Amino acid sequence: MTPTPDVTIPGEIADAFTDAWNGYLADDVGTALSCGETNALADLLTAFGHPNLAATWIHAHSQGDDEGDSHYNPDWSPP
Repeated sequence: MTPTPDVTIPGEIADAFTDAWNGYLADDVGTALSCGETNALADLLTAFGHPNLAATWIHAHSQGDDEGDSHYNPDWSPP
């Protein structure tokens, strides 16, 4: 894959994205994403200034991870 050059995303686009990919959606579809997809989304949310939302996605995703998966944590229980 060719590296993407640095880009500037308008604030209103970033805000609309983070509004759409919210915690409610994380609870609904987080377990359907792969670990790589979840990491990419979390990185993007963090870059947009929303590290807590990124953590929400990782937590929601981890609920479907099995032992050996990168986000598996037996100490986390569903909210």
